[in-house]
Amino acid sequence: MSLEPKVGWLLSYSYLWADEHLRGAEEGIKNRPCALVAATRR
Repeated sequence: MSLEPKVGWLLSYSYLWADEHLRGAEEGIKNRPCALVAATRR
């Protein structure tokens, strides 16, 4: 079962900075909150 995304949801996103990528990381160190402001169906 998967949830359909809804506008206004707050998600946790692990952003990978360029310098982290250059050091060989594949995932960001710190989780950052982000808001879903648009959802489309393809």
